[in-house]
Amino acid sequence: MEEIIGGLDISFKLGPTIITIAMLASFIIVGMLQKVTSTDGYWAAGRSIGPVENGAAVAANWMSAASYLGVAGTFSVLGFFAFAYIIGWSTGYFILLVFMASQIRKYGKYTAPDFIGDRYYSDGARAIAAVTSVFVAITYAIAQYSGIGLMFGYVAGMHYDLAVIVGTVAVIVYILISGMLGATRNMVVQYVILIIAFCAPLFILAYEFGFPLWFIPHLGYGPGVQTVMHEVSMDFVAPFAQRGAYHFYALMVTCILGTNGLPHVLIRFYTVRDEKISRWSAVWGVFFILLLYLGTPAYSTIAIQQYFGITGQFPLAGEWADATVVLASQFSDMVPGILVGLSAAGGMAAAFATTAGLFMAGSAGISNDIYTRIFKPEATQSEQVLVARIATVAMGIIVTFFAFDPPAMIADIVGMAFAIAANVIFPVFFMGIWWEKTTKQAAIASMVFGLLFTSTTYAFMSHPWFIAWLPATSSSLWGVPIAFIILIVVSKMTPKPPERIIQMIRYVNSPVPRDAVSIAASMEENLSQETNPQPETDTDSSKNRPDDEPGTSPGLVPNPTQ
Repeated sequence: MEEIIGGLDISFKLGPTIITIAMLASFIIVGMLQKVTSTDGYWAAGRSIGPVENGAAVAANWMSAASYLGVAGTFSVLGFFAFAYIIGWSTGYFILLVFMASQIRKYGKYTAPDFIGDRYYSDGARAIAAVTSVFVAITYAIAQYSGIGLMFGYVAGMHYDLAVIVGTVAVIVYILISGMLGATRNMVVQYVILIIAFCAPLFILAYEFGFPLWFIPHLGYGPGVQTVMHEVSMDFVAPFAQRGAYHFYALMVTCILGTNGLPHVLIRFYTVRDEKISRWSAVWGVFFILLLYLGTPAYSTIAIQQYFGITGQFPLAGEWADATVVLASQFSDMVPGILVGLSAAGGMAAAFATTAGLFMAGSAGISNDIYTRIFKPEATQSEQVLVARIATVAMGIIVTFFAFDPPAMIADIVGMAFAIAANVIFPVFFMGIWWEKTTKQAAIASMVFGLLFTSTTYAFMSHPWFIAWLPATSSSLWGVPIAFIILIVVSKMTPKPPERIIQMIRYVNSPVPRDAVSIAASMEENLSQETNPQPETDTDSSKNRPDDEPGTSPGLVPNPTQ
């Protein structure tokens, strides 16, 4: 029976259903072929991923339902304002490439909380970071499940709630089977699916709507913009017609900084062999991401013309907007139904890839950073993987509950997740890499502030003052600078880090090739050291030990530039 919800034809479609089943089956098969049982394989893919492959995985992990569906939808509602997302997210990756990617890999652990716990010699800091990782994963995943529910509903004629449940089961099953290794291989497959599903209908639509450069619609959608300007509304191109300049720049800054604090993004740089591959992974990732991002305004110009022709209204309503990419194909006279189904399958592939990365990061935070590092250091690898799988199921249940009635549009929910990552994780990560005198007390104070600050913007997100000055999606314009001030002031007031931490930071920032054995030994030493160090003195006995004495770390050499 045919039903129309948010413009989507919610009815069973044989061809798209076959495509979707084949896609899900391929995910499970890849996961089974790459099944892992060790923690190194489960969380870090055995450090075996190459630069192009990891770049595609970075892109798939990144190009969530918010990118595939939400960005085009945001253009359809807010017009020019949506560039704040594209500029912010893309710029964030360049900062990650220049300032953090190689250092993250050179450090050589599994997760973002792992770095924070070891760098700040504190289980308290580790626990806060791990809890934040789970918080980010759940918030971000709600947006993905909204996309999964919409697309499953379109393909199989399912009610939204049932579609969310089916998507939950499918995602959890293949994560439990495969771990990060299988998830990474799957992300490469998912990227190929989603970029073909995104671009193929776009070429046809560009030709149908008379774009002279229909064969490169990512750059040739200007005539569509002109049509919308003259026949629909100038608000589409007016920079701040829907929201002001302050909100534009606040959102852009939050997206830039949040990109560098998302645990499921940072964890991708632990899955490669060395620092060089981690840097090239970021480069390839940005290239693959832009193949999609540059096409979202083209989809929006086409969907606006279709919607205006049907309803005589602008901008698109919320439910229509979230399905912009699929709706543009659905209402086309030239795009065949099988490609419309493929477009919907691409949206699901995007949501699956990101959800897998989110759940892997969140479950690693619970299993590796809380259960093993804090409560049971002697836990076996199989026990750690079991805890991670239980955590994955628990997060899936929580996300499903909230996804039944999502609090905002897909892109807005993702913006909230970015604000958490930017306000809590990014400042301590950045300062932990680049300022060796940052102390554990400062890191804990900064993260506690970030959590309280961001939670406050969530709690009062409907209050007029917060909407005007501290939106839940854009709070990092204020939150991050305050967090940096806290880090600097508190570090100046507290004892400096132990010498072994300072030497480790100098090593991470030095051009000396990574010595896997020595750095691993050093990290294990960090974990076993006193977590409440006194200020260092010039008579530190560790300086007088020979390099080959047990407990020393010959790979940790001072940065010659310091």
